[in-house]
Amino acid sequence: MWRRIGDVGGALSPADVAENLQRVFAPLFGTALKQRVLQSPGTAMVVLDLPVPGWLPPFFQEDKQTWAFAGDYPTNARTVLAESGAGFSEDKVLLTLCRKLENDPRLLLRDLAPPYSLVWSSKIGDETFVQNDGLGMAQLFEFQDDRLWALSNKIPAFKALGVSLEPEPEQWAVWATLGWFPMEMSGYKKIRFLEPASQLRLTARGISRARHDVLSDWVHPKKMPPADCLELARASLLTMIKGCMPLWKKPSAGLSGGWDSRAVVCSLRKAGVDFSARVQGLPDSQLKVQHAGGLPPEDPDACRRSIVLALLWQAGHLNGYRHKTFLANQPCLVAWSVNVTGQHGEIGRRERMLSDDHQPQKIGAKHFSDLQYEDYTITELMRDMPPFTRGAVQDLVRDTIRKSCRQADRYDLTGLARVDFFCLYEFTRRKGSAVHAYQSRLLVAPFLNPDYIRAAFGYLDR
Repeated sequence: MWRRIGDVGGALSPADVAENLQRVFAPLFGTALKQRVLQSPGTAMVVLDLPVPGWLPPFFQEDKQTWAFAGDYPTNARTVLAESGAGFSEDKVLLTLCRKLENDPRLLLRDLAPPYSLVWSSKIGDETFVQNDGLGMAQLFEFQDDRLWALSNKIPAFKALGVSLEPEPEQWAVWATLGWFPMEMSGYKKIRFLEPASQLRLTARGISRARHDVLSDWVHPKKMPPADCLELARASLLTMIKGCMPLWKKPSAGLSGGWDSRAVVCSLRKAGVDFSARVQGLPDSQLKVQHAGGLPPEDPDACRRSIVLALLWQAGHLNGYRHKTFLANQPCLVAWSVNVTGQHGEIGRRERMLSDDHQPQKIGAKHFSDLQYEDYTITELMRDMPPFTRGAVQDLVRDTIRKSCRQADRYDLTGLARVDFFCLYEFTRRKGSAVHAYQSRLLVAPFLNPDYIRAAFGYLDR
């Protein structure tokens, strides 16, 4: 999606941009992708579509007044609309959702599960809207210079508009330490990650934006006994899965041997879902299964190919080691069936941020100050910094992580709740976003829902 700013530069033909976009991503796909061009006064959008096998609802709907498109599909939209009292038909789910978000966004945002991104436009007026989820997890990048504003879910797509991608070295130093770009960093100049619960309004006259915070509600739930928190968490998985059942045809689910995937697969069985299971297993688990594709190619040229294609697909927003195995055993990207994943169970744990030696119960953390929690988190994360990092850059990385930790101040969180929030807002929101966008399949993550977040923040050592 893009629009010119003022009278600077020449017009960008949607047909030319679509052709450029196909050319940019051609190395990843065996054939040209299905494309759709959408226009409104002052704004244009090109969509390249890779159909998802086994996914039933459309990503685009229109009637005489409006068109609506979901870049990331709002998987529990039907449940939330029904609970809000809104009537809707199957052929107008996205249209109904977008109109209600336009009129009263906070009412629906507080219960819609991340990640999702929506674009809709009036065929009668000149308004186009963009809405992302309340956590800000949907991968959306915003570019702006003195001639152009653009929005995309893939950074390399900006090249179709004539944008040169200029890396920000300091941001890449942070990535080399954390494994993700924190806050709104993208790794590139003039490009930033879209903030949570943002609604953009584009007209022929310009762009306005509003944010409707619902994250405060998620991390400050009403007081509940621990048993009620556990029941809310359990019920939230089943509600998510049952709400998705009309959307798919025999999804797959992975069993890693961990507790999170077990909980999801048990919930699928409980809900009566017909699904196929993939058993992989953790390295030290009895469920371990040998499979091909886990190591980089031995041939240097083949390894280089994987890295180049991974950068084209995700522009570095991907675990470092995955660059070396990307499409290692495939000629091109293909769409896979819907995957129900056990990812994001970490929302209910803080093990991802603190090692065994630094677990709260081992170090008497209930007596710690907020600064001590910060220092422990930073110490843990700095362990992965490349040893050749210059001293001045080390300080910059440390300061960036500390600033990331202090985003919790906006939500009046103290103690271990700050650690939990860092895990949610950074590890889940930013690193998890890259994990979802890396897939050439549609991921459904039952743990990733507002009630599970409420249950976790209501239960964990408050």
